[in-house]
Formats: sequence, C-alpha cells, structure tokens
Amino acid sequence: MIETTILSVQKTVFKGKNGEPDKTMWKVFCADSTGAVGSIYSTKERSTGEVVHLDLVVNRDGRFTARIMD
Repeated sequence: MIETTILSVQKTVFKGKNGEPDKTMWKVFCADSTGAVGSIYSTKERSTGEVVHLDLVVNRDGRFTARIMD
C-alpha cells in the first residue's frame, strides 16, 4: 500500500446514458515516489492536501491500476 498526499482535485460530471442520472466524480491527482503525477477517479469528494492510501488492483480489462483505499 502506498501513502500519498492529494495534489489537486477536479470535480467531473459524467452525463448519464439512456435516461440514467448524471454521475459526479472527483479526478484526484497524486505523485508517486519518483515525483511523477497521475490521476485516479473517486466517487467520494476529496480535497487537496488530504493523505490517502493507494493499493494495486486489477481492473475489468485484467490490467493493474491504483485504487484509493478507505
């Protein structure tokens, strides 16, 4: 598990398809141990400066990705 600080957050609204309601998510930007910055979507509202724990998980495509662990 990786502990990192949120650098920036961008609120994003995804339009619902076929009459489904719109979905609000937060694009969370964090740095890795080398200083490279990447982003993860969160369904929970996050804020800049918040410390989060990331874990490695496998997505639907069978690829590894990071997930914020609550």
